[in-house]
Amino acid sequence: MTEEQWLAWRDPRALIQSIPYQANDFKAMGFTDRRFRLFAVGCVRRVQRSCPHPLVPIALDAVERFVDARNNEDRRRLKIVRGKVFANDAWLGTVEGRLARAVVGNQGRHSAVETSWYAGCLVGGISPQSEDEREEQGPLLRDIFGNPFRPVTFSPAWLTPTAVGLAQAIYEDRAFDRLPILADALQDAGCEDEAILGHCRGDGPHVRGCWVVDGVLGKG
Repeated sequence: MTEEQWLAWRDPRALIQSIPYQANDFKAMGFTDRRFRLFAVGCVRRVQRSCPHPLVPIALDAVERFVDARNNEDRRRLKIVRGKVFANDAWLGTVEGRLARAVVGNQGRHSAVETSWYAGCLVGGISPQSEDEREEQGPLLRDIFGNPFRPVTFSPAWLTPTAVGLAQAIYEDRAFDRLPILADALQDAGCEDEAILGHCRGDGPHVRGCWVVDGVLGKG
């Protein structure tokens, strides 16, 4: 995979499958389990209007708690929810059930691939509409991973209490409309990095796991 392919690839499922898995390089480029799981959550949130089953929002909440687990309860919660999802055999035979099964999966990369596929199927089956949905997922992938071929280092001088507080609020509330304000705070602290400021002031879309917000908060 090249930088040009990363920026141009339209199907995130195929893109993720194309990434050579060599543990050290893989993690060094930012391809972490947490980020793959948050991409999976972002894919489901895009189609959540088509997911009436009450376990779907519960599953999304459990995954988000798991990736930022603050205690053992957050870790156990995903295991419990996963058990409830897999206990419903009839539902697992539906596309919605398979989507839920994918998002709570045991391994982040596999979860991202499967969730991308089933989210597309939920919207359009095997029609071009499903391909359109997967194409719309591409910006989510790049919002979370940025450009792995051009990693950005966040200077400690930029991480003022104002910037960190804004980033934390954006993350917790999914208040991505505040990203331009975060850009202003980072610039006031001396940041002139075009990739960071441009991402904050761009059109998005943005999801939890946005690489700039994660960079300010020190998440990986």
